[in-house]
Amino acid sequence: MKKIYGVCVMNIISLLSMENQTIINFSSDLHSSFLYSPLMQVLYNETYSFLKDERFDQSLIAPIQNKNKEVQKNIELTNLIKTLNSAQHSNITEDDMALFAYNTLEGMNGYYNQLCVPLFFSCLKRYNLTTKETRECLPDIANLRKNFCYQELSQAISSTQPINIQSKQSINTRFSIKSLLKQYPAYLTFLDTIIKLIHEQRFDIHKDFLSYVYTNKETSFKNYYSDDYNNITRDFYFHMNDIFHDKKLDISVPHTFLMQILDILRSIAHAKALRDITNEQHLGQEIINLELPQSMITSIFSYFRPKNGVHNADSRLMKNRISLFCLMLKKYNLLSNNKQTPHPLHYFYYQIKNDLQLALPDNYTNTVFDERIYAFIELDQLVNDFQTLVCADDESIEQLINEHYSWGK
Repeated sequence: MKKIYGVCVMNIISLLSMENQTIINFSSDLHSSFLYSPLMQVLYNETYSFLKDERFDQSLIAPIQNKNKEVQKNIELTNLIKTLNSAQHSNITEDDMALFAYNTLEGMNGYYNQLCVPLFFSCLKRYNLTTKETRECLPDIANLRKNFCYQELSQAISSTQPINIQSKQSINTRFSIKSLLKQYPAYLTFLDTIIKLIHEQRFDIHKDFLSYVYTNKETSFKNYYSDDYNNITRDFYFHMNDIFHDKKLDISVPHTFLMQILDILRSIAHAKALRDITNEQHLGQEIINLELPQSMITSIFSYFRPKNGVHNADSRLMKNRISLFCLMLKKYNLLSNNKQTPHPLHYFYYQIKNDLQLALPDNYTNTVFDERIYAFIELDQLVNDFQTLVCADDESIEQLINEHYSWGK
């Protein structure tokens, strides 16, 4: 009897066709009651087995000797999708399965049990919503592969035209899941997402995200910011100087400095409210005009070079970078307008939702990740702008400073 990941097809069909299916509603602190049925446990086990299987290669373009395994794994995935979607005839949705998977976390260890399965069901929901809109059908991978092989063999046997070997793609390149399924963009996106889900394994943040979505507890994004400063210009200069000279700063990972940027935004807003500065560009000009004793300049920059190699030019170059960043802050505040700047955790959850193409439960508050209310997109742009500034050369920065500021005024 043919199997779909450890459970016979006939077993699943029999569960789907049960007239008196046992469904238990558990009262809990979740958004909806805990729905349980034997079929849900079967579907959970099937999904877990698929995700845990080590044959799921991280690369979509596997070596030629692994092509058969790659195809087989995608056949299994499409079969799993069919099985899970057929459960909707028994009124079991992706939301129900995600909640069921989340409620099985207690007492279990390991990433796949705790996080991967409930996130998979949210990814599946996004795929189903997309295909419903685009009318894309689930690919018949076995048939696609058969047609591909037939065409290749037919050409190899029958073609009498000379082939330019140098320009012709190798069979390894042509025969890949991406090329085979180019007419199925929703499926390829879903596949990419599942591979990312399996191999990223960002345990802590994924666990917090699931708790945020599937518990009824109000997540309080507490105000962790500090509004205290003695002199906004001097304090801002030293704060930014520390950030630019942080040897641990990895600009390829925005999380490493997002907290600092959000802290800066809060301080700027506070300084504007107290009228210590007119606007961000005004602060940039104050940074340029800031006079620092030579002893202080030497103390700041001697960490990065010998003391006798420290000059006033080092301070000027740093002021230039900080002043340009003030213009970026000004742009952010103009673009975000009346939107709320999200709390770091809120922003990280938003990124997870988008990176994994997650569809939230139907009964979830729709405004939590509303880009019309929260400045997610604008904050993304600010982080990208800061990365650009960190990598920029001194000459380009000097040129832009001369266009937007005046030295010595």
